[in-house]
Amino acid sequence: MNKFLVRLVIPLIFLQNIEAQTVERSLSAGFVTTADLIKPFDGDKWLLAGRGEPEPGAYFQDRLFVAVIGFDGQIYLRKNLIMPSEEVHLWHDVLALPDGGILASFESTLCDVGGYIISVQRLDAQGFLMWSKSGAFSPGGDRPPEDWFLAPDGNLLGAGYDKIWKVATNSGDILWKADLQGVSGGTVSPYEFLPILGTEDFYALGNPDFQVWQKTGNPSSPVYSLAKSQEIPGYRNRITPSPLGGFYCFQHYPDHQIEWINPNLDAHVLPIQIASSQIADITVGDAGFYLAESPDNFSNRLRRFDLQGQNPVELPAPSKWFTPQMMFAHNGRLAIAGTNKTGKEFLGNAVLQGTAAWLRMFPEDSPNPVSTTPNVAVTEIQQLHPIKSTPFQISPTGYVYDLSGGDFQVKISNLGDIPINQVCINTVFGYNLFFDICFNISAKQKQFYDLNLAPGASLWLDFGDIQASGQSSAPSEICFWTSSPNEQPDAIHENDRACHPASYTVSVMDPDFQQIALYPNPADDFVEIAFVENMEGEKWQIFDATGRLAKMGVCPSSQTMHLETGDLSNGFYLIRVKNSVVKFAVRH
Repeated sequence: MNKFLVRLVIPLIFLQNIEAQTVERSLSAGFVTTADLIKPFDGDKWLLAGRGEPEPGAYFQDRLFVAVIGFDGQIYLRKNLIMPSEEVHLWHDVLALPDGGILASFESTLCDVGGYIISVQRLDAQGFLMWSKSGAFSPGGDRPPEDWFLAPDGNLLGAGYDKIWKVATNSGDILWKADLQGVSGGTVSPYEFLPILGTEDFYALGNPDFQVWQKTGNPSSPVYSLAKSQEIPGYRNRITPSPLGGFYCFQHYPDHQIEWINPNLDAHVLPIQIASSQIADITVGDAGFYLAESPDNFSNRLRRFDLQGQNPVELPAPSKWFTPQMMFAHNGRLAIAGTNKTGKEFLGNAVLQGTAAWLRMFPEDSPNPVSTTPNVAVTEIQQLHPIKSTPFQISPTGYVYDLSGGDFQVKISNLGDIPINQVCINTVFGYNLFFDICFNISAKQKQFYDLNLAPGASLWLDFGDIQASGQSSAPSEICFWTSSPNEQPDAIHENDRACHPASYTVSVMDPDFQQIALYPNPADDFVEIAFVENMEGEKWQIFDATGRLAKMGVCPSSQTMHLETGDLSNGFYLIRVKNSVVKFAVRH
C-alpha cells in the first residue's frame, strides 16, 4: 500500500526557467505542510496529496488536502478533505479520475479510544465531496481497501489485505466485494497491489513472495484466486509497472537492490549499485527508469537508467536539506516531491524547526536538467559588536531575554552562471545547527537591490543589528542564508547558509528592583501577580509590543492580584507597577 510518511509546503515560492523548462514550487499553508503522494492528473498537471496543520499548534490534527498543480507551477485546485475525526491522519492513496475528479484514501487514528478508521472519499472537479466510505481497521472489520485503481470499464477497483472492491465511480455504490482466497487462513499476505494492464487481475507483493491474483467465479459476485506465486526471500516495496511486462520493485532487506519481475514472476536483479535501504522512490518514464535515493548521510542522489538498469545518467540531486519522497514521470515530465527543513515563526514569538513541501519538475529529454535560476549564497559573516542580552524575570525562577545589536556584515557569493541583481538575506539563532524554538527575531529578512554581482563574484553587505526575544538562554550561533526577493524564507539549503558563533554582553537586572512576580507565563485567560510589598492604590498598566496601552487599573490591598487576559491578543506584553516592569506573553 502507498504509505509515504513525508513532509512537503505553500509560501508561494515559484521559480521557472524558460530555457531549461525546470520549475520548482513550494507549498506552504499553516505552520507545517507536508506532501505524501504525487500522481499524474491529466495531460499537463500533477495531483498532490498532503497534510497541513489547520491552525498553529495543532500538532496531532493534521488536515489532509489535495492540490492540482500544472507543469508551469500554477495551482489550479487546493482543497481540504472532510475528516472523520480530529485525530492523526495518514494518506494511503490518491487517484485522478477521467472527469477531473479525485479519489482519496486515508487512515485516521482514534487516539482516545484506540484503533483506526479507513476512509475513501470521491471529490468532483471543483473539489466538493460526492460520496464517502469508511470502516474500522480491525480484524474482520468491513473496511474499505487502501489502494485504488481505475478499472477498464471506468469504475473503481480497491485492493486491500484480504479483499478487492469494485465501486461505481460516480455514485459510490459497491458493485461487489471479492475475497482473496486463502488470505483469511494466513497462507498469503499481499500488501502492495498493481493491476495487470487491461484486466481486473492484480500483481501483488507478499511476504516473501510475488503473486498474481486472478478474478474468478460469478462476474457479479467474484472471488480472487492465487494464480501464480513465486517465493523469493526478502522484503520489498515500491511496486512499479514495467514497459517490459511485469513490474519493478525495491528489495530493502536483506539486500538493497532493484528487481524486475517478469510476467512469469521470475526475478531479475538490475545492475544498479545502491548504498542504502533509504531510497525515496522509483518510477518509469519515456526516457527510462528513475531512482531517487536519500540515505542516512543526507547525500541525496538522482539517477536515470535504461529499462534494463544500464547506461546510468547522474542527474543533479537536491541539497542535503531536501529529502525526496515520491516522484512520477508523466507526459515527458519528471516531478519529484520532497521536503525542505525550514525555520518558521510560530504564534508570533518562536522560531521552530519545520518542513516545507517542495515540488521539482523538469523535462525527461534533458540529459542534464539543471536549473539556471539564480544561485547566491552567504559565504562569510563578521560580527562587529557584541549582542546585548537583557533578561526580564517572568517568574521566581524564570526569565525571558531580549537580544539586540551585533552589527553583522554578511558576504554573499554568486555561485551560479547568471548575474545577481537582488537578494534577500535571512537570519535565525540556533544551537548546533538546529533552530532555537524559543526565539522570535524581528526584521529577520533584509532585501538588497541593484547589486550587479557577476558570476563567481562576492560582495560584503551590511546586515546591521538584530533584535530577538525568547524564553531561553542566549543561543550559541546565528545563521544567515539567502532567498529570492519577495518570497518567504522557507527553504534553507546546504550551499547557501552560513553560521557564526554569537558573542554577547549581558545587562543584568537588579533583583531588588523588581517588586512583582507574574505567573503563569505564557498566560492564557489570566495571570496571577504577586507583590513583594504592599502596592495598594498603585496604578498598574499593560503595554503591547508597540508601546500601546492595552489595559490599566489599580492594585488591591492584598499581596496578589488576579488579572484577566482573555481579551488580549497573542503576543508579548509589559506590565508596569510603580517602578517595576515585567515582560509576559499571552497565548490562547
